[in-house]
Amino acid sequence: MSRQDNKLSYPTCVGCHGDYRHTKAATMHQYGATMHLGDHFCIEGKRARKFHRSDPKSRCPEWCPRRKDPCELRVYGFINEDERAMHSFYCDHFSDAPESRRYGVRYEGTTPLTPQEFWEQYSSGVDVALPHEVGLYEVLEIDDGIKPVYFYRSMKGFRIEPYFKGEDARTRKAMIITNREGEE
Repeated sequence: MSRQDNKLSYPTCVGCHGDYRHTKAATMHQYGATMHLGDHFCIEGKRARKFHRSDPKSRCPEWCPRRKDPCELRVYGFINEDERAMHSFYCDHFSDAPESRRYGVRYEGTTPLTPQEFWEQYSSGVDVALPHEVGLYEVLEIDDGIKPVYFYRSMKGFRIEPYFKGEDARTRKAMIITNREGEE
C-alpha cells in the first residue's frame, strides 16, 4: 500500500462557540470566573476555564471539555449491493470520492487512537490495530469530540476524505457483506 504525504492538522479552538476572549475594560464576574481585559477563556463546560501560558497557543488544549477519551470510531459501508456496484463503476471511470448518500453505519465502537495518531502510524508504515476491519471502498471515522476525521480506503490504501458528510450517513444502516471482491 502506498502512503500519502499529506498531513492531518491538529484541532484548534478557532470557530468553537466556547472560545471567548474578554474584551471589556471592566473586570467582570461571568460564567463562574473573574474576567479581566485580554483574558482568554473556554466557556464550554460548567464553568469558564482560563487559558494559561503553558497551554498550547495554536492547538486545542488537553483539558478541553469537548474532547472524548477514548475516541469514537465508526465504519461506514454501503447501504445495498446496488450502491456498491455504482460506486465501483464510478471508481473505474470517473472519480472515486465517496458520496455519503451511498453509505450507512456498519460498526460503532471506540479506539484509544486520536485521528492524528492513527494517520501518523499509518503514514509511517506501521500496521494500525483497529477494533474492526475496514473493507475496500469503506469510510473510517475517528471522532475525538472536537472534529471528526474521515479516512477512505481505496485500492491504494487510506486517504483523508474531508468532504464526506458523516452526519448524513449516520442516519442509515449499512448492509453486512461477508465475501467481497478484491479483499482477502
